[in-house]
Amino acid sequence: MTPVDRTTDIPALPKQAGQANVPGIRRLWLVEDRHVLGVVDPRTQPGTLTSWSLPEGGLTLIDGEAFPYVALTCRAALGTYNQRTVASVQGVGYAQTVGITLPRYHPQTQLVLARIMGRRWVAVIQDANDLGHLISLPQYPLRFEAAFGANPSSFNLVGSTLTPQPALGFSDFWLFENAGAEFSYAFSDEFNS
Repeated sequence: MTPVDRTTDIPALPKQAGQANVPGIRRLWLVEDRHVLGVVDPRTQPGTLTSWSLPEGGLTLIDGEAFPYVALTCRAALGTYNQRTVASVQGVGYAQTVGITLPRYHPQTQLVLARIMGRRWVAVIQDANDLGHLISLPQYPLRFEAAFGANPSSFNLVGSTLTPQPALGFSDFWLFENAGAEFSYAFSDEFNS
């Protein structure tokens, strides 16, 4: 179905006075693009377009609840997400960049990063305000680079892509809670972690 521009009916933004706006991301879920069957474009849904969010069940994954994924959890200060509008000959695009810092060196972390860098990913983030965002699509997957620095000892993992639309709001976190992660990484800020 062809997307329809219905942006003239956007309601006024709700008042947000007194609400905290915490920077950074808390979680990053990565699903290989080949495991994604489809993503519903909110512009193709009937009725008035009131938000740039996936409808419930708008992300369809292969094999129901048995798909492999990577889950990375961090302190909000160590995860970043940026979306930048860029102009090109094809029109307006959105440069999506997500970064996460994995503290300390471990040989297994190096192995996992090599696996992440060798694949094409559809990514969902949960920001520090507990809002979800689908930041890449199967046709426009994230690709990652990693770098290690010894001061402080950490890996910096950065993924980027260029998409024809901005990130979509996402609320179906239960997709990941009901499936088994291929790899999950969470760390503590404790001195003796």
